[in-house]
Amino acid sequence: MRILESDLSQSAAIEAAQKLKDMIARDDLAGEFQFGALNQSKIIHGHILLRQATTDREEFGPNSAESRESASSFCTWLSTVGFWYD
Repeated sequence: MRILESDLSQSAAIEAAQKLKDMIARDDLAGEFQFGALNQSKIIHGHILLRQATTDREEFGPNSAESRESASSFCTWLSTVGFWYD
């Protein structure tokens, strides 16, 4: 299933980081838990890319090279990697 841009909010990234921290502390990173850990990592990574694209757009303008590059990076990630592990 595809990850949506709305799944990548700051609050979702904070929650994912806490879940990942808890999983690591419990050593729940193997077997079926591996997919949960990878999904939490995707939320964090996607949020970072989205935040960079948003910041570049605001700081440099929508037609700047910085904005185009970070938006392209986010869109490429979302279309190639932005799927949940089942």
